[in-house]
Amino acid sequence: MYWVDTYDVNGNHIEHYSYDWSSESNDWIGNLYWIDTYDLNGNHIEHYSYDWSLDSNDWVGTYHMVETYDVNGNITGRIEYVRDSETNEWMIENKYEVYWSELTTSIGVSQASANFLIYPNPVSDFLNIETGNAEIFSLEIYSFNGQLIFRKNKEGSSMQIDLSSFQKGIYFITVRSRDYVGTEKIIKL
Repeated sequence: MYWVDTYDVNGNHIEHYSYDWSSESNDWIGNLYWIDTYDLNGNHIEHYSYDWSLDSNDWVGTYHMVETYDVNGNITGRIEYVRDSETNEWMIENKYEVYWSELTTSIGVSQASANFLIYPNPVSDFLNIETGNAEIFSLEIYSFNGQLIFRKNKEGSSMQIDLSSFQKGIYFITVRSRDYVGTEKIIKL
């Protein structure tokens, strides 16, 4: 497998292609394609995922996510869509609303998605992430005020990150794969 990632001038991840080698056709065959878009403030506002279809010999959309932000750049919501294979329409899978105040943050989730596991939480040194699927996923860590401070792509079902150099506080971990995007709050001790 090989993949190609593209970043904009601000370091934002905007495209990802991955390919598998086909011994049958003796060529690289598309596997996964992502597109990410950002607003003028660098906020991640949209994500599309596509799988390669051997039937149509083209990319087929499988996942779509839209995020909204307030005037201070704080995330206020996320809607996740999956494509219905029968109607070929985008269907809402999850809807999140985020409420900000000076002291607390709460996240309301209309449908929980347990596609990954993050532990321990609270964490002082090493954070473990398990997806349960041996596929490519990306991990992003955001500060409490929504600033992206860490990003890494990984192939496999698990990752360990050393957070010992991070300041104490609240962070948000976003895990993205071909089939899902999810965010969890962690506390760094």
